[in-house]
Amino acid sequence: MTQILTQRGFNVSVFKHDRHRATMDKAGTDTDRFTNAGAENVILQSDSGLFLHRTASSPLDLTQIIQWLGREADLVLVEGYKMASFKKLVLLRPSDHRSDFMTVSNIVRFASLQDHPEADLVGQTAIVDWLINTLTKGENDD
Repeated sequence: MTQILTQRGFNVSVFKHDRHRATMDKAGTDTDRFTNAGAENVILQSDSGLFLHRTASSPLDLTQIIQWLGREADLVLVEGYKMASFKKLVLLRPSDHRSDFMTVSNIVRFASLQDHPEADLVGQTAIVDWLINTLTKGENDD
């Protein structure tokens, strides 16, 4: 979906929540050594981009992260944070059912990248079209 949105001219940021203590850095690099030595922020700038690793004692507030990412983005896609109060588009996997998400609030639509009997939207194009219509025209069924 990110590729389709960017091809349509949107500046997209993506935020993925991970509960597994993942790292984007590679072991043994200078930036990894700076982080392991206790640096709170490590920034790596190259010709192709910017890498920021911020060490935090607790998770940062989702709203603050979105505001930070949203400064330069037309759209911020968030993966995870099922319990956040934001409106949600649930992307169903083949084995998922709507009933699996009964404890999740503010679901606006169920979608799937492939045929799924419980999806309102099927395929990347249908999902992106709905998303753009919802954002630009305010179309919503809630």
